[in-house]
Amino acid sequence: MKIKFINHACFIVENDGKKIMCDPWFDGNIFDDGWSLMYENSSVREHEYDYVWISHEHPDHFRPNMFCEDKIANNKTIILQQRPNDRKLHDWFTKKNYKVVEVPQSKEINIENCFILGGDLNYDFDSWVYFKFGDKTVLNLNDCISFKNEQDIHDIKKALGHVDVLLTQFSFANWTGNKNDSETPEKAKHIVLTDLKKIFEIIKPDCIIPFASFVCFSHEENSYLNQNSISVKDFVEYFPEEKVVVMKPEDEWDLSEAWEHNNKNIKFWQNCASSVNKNSLTKTKTCDFATLKKSFNKMKKVLQENNDMVLFKERAFSLKPTDIYLTDLKLSVEYDILTDFKKTRTAKDGCDVIMSSESLYNVMKTAWGFGTLMINGRFQANYDTFSNFVFQTRLFYMNNIGKRFPDSIKIEEITSSPSLVNRLVNLKNVE
Repeated sequence: MKIKFINHACFIVENDGKKIMCDPWFDGNIFDDGWSLMYENSSVREHEYDYVWISHEHPDHFRPNMFCEDKIANNKTIILQQRPNDRKLHDWFTKKNYKVVEVPQSKEINIENCFILGGDLNYDFDSWVYFKFGDKTVLNLNDCISFKNEQDIHDIKKALGHVDVLLTQFSFANWTGNKNDSETPEKAKHIVLTDLKKIFEIIKPDCIIPFASFVCFSHEENSYLNQNSISVKDFVEYFPEEKVVVMKPEDEWDLSEAWEHNNKNIKFWQNCASSVNKNSLTKTKTCDFATLKKSFNKMKKVLQENNDMVLFKERAFSLKPTDIYLTDLKLSVEYDILTDFKKTRTAKDGCDVIMSSESLYNVMKTAWGFGTLMINGRFQANYDTFSNFVFQTRLFYMNNIGKRFPDSIKIEEITSSPSLVNRLVNLKNVE
């Protein structure tokens, strides 16, 4: 069995001549121009893979233009984790005339007698997958490093048994604090590394491939976040007791052979990281107030179509409006999904969050906009009141994964979030 690393979260697993490529993304900016690859390489040739597994809809895992510009032909079979409440990915590929195979929850599928695949969802959004062939098991957790409870990790271990190779995200995929704040990034590192340590202690893999973190923040509003990242060198040094395999683009590894390229590859990624700030940063695009107002009204209409907003207003009586300062417009606005969007005289330092008009527009434009903002980090938070902004935008975001109020959303889910951003802010408030 072989593993070929392509870039970021993309690799190809091969057995008996059959190859499955995971989460392809090779070039271009994503997350509203907030992210870029640390290293860009050319696309993979068609003969190098037979199937494409997609973990979730984030663009560093599912990059639509990879499938819209004839980079990945529709004679390739797409493999997805089954999502009963969210058919977006399935329907998107079906409309593009790809054959789609879904991995049922708590069940396995056989791929041409070369692979046994199984997996599950994480927080109803992300997904993980394992590949079995003979006596070998490769577990791809990608971004699934935070679980609802420790038992979820034990359940994975129980289902898989021995794990030969574990591939996992090793750094941040989101905002980790305001500019000039050195304390919060350290808390973020502690959370991520503690979560990873628990996973390693339970799964007990023979070796670990750190991946899905080879990106940089590439916008003028968020480039400062690069200094907070956990480098692959940091990761290796933090887990000296683990056998870590550091790979760079185009590396291939036969699991039956020893791996002796860590030092060279760590230097490769260090060089990539050191050149990040030399790259040109994306500039902010301004949206006027009228455009923002129109987008808010459109979003509010979608909320009313998808949720019982009358009942929501009754039950979410403690929901407060959020005040947002728009840096490029030099304007404060009040944002309230239960009433209106309007200008306000709230001082900049009295607002819950500070961002550009473009970022706020993107939050309202699509149901996944809030999640994108948390990932691209193009904002500054008032740690004491940031929750007002989260609560105001979370319902629309939860609609994105097929959940509706009150059928599949409880008020408590609006006022709580498992995200690292929320954990950081809550930690800040507790102290």
